[in-house]
Amino acid sequence: VPATDDGATTGIDVGIDPAAWLASGEDPIAAVSVCGPSLAAARLVDLWTSGQRGPVGEPGVGHLDVLAYRIALELASLANPVVIDARGWPDPLRGLEQSRRAWEGSA
Repeated sequence: VPATDDGATTGIDVGIDPAAWLASGEDPIAAVSVCGPSLAAARLVDLWTSGQRGPVGEPGVGHLDVLAYRIALELASLANPVVIDARGWPDPLRGLEQSRRAWEGSA
């Protein structure tokens, strides 16, 4: 729920799940820009070419532009930490580390 024309929010904040946006054919980076000050949470998870959710930074299979996503979140002034979402990953511990490295490498 984006801010109203006068900059006030409606009392409901939003979270972004980039894999869900990508799965629906939408751009998660544009979604971050639209949400602006209403953005309260952001997940770090990719949509792989297999259609499965997975860690970011997996060469040749991911769709999320990590650098552009990070820049959009910084421009939106997201105050809360980004959450790595490892649900359904075959090797969550490896995926968490890989996603963290990809995120930090985009700085």
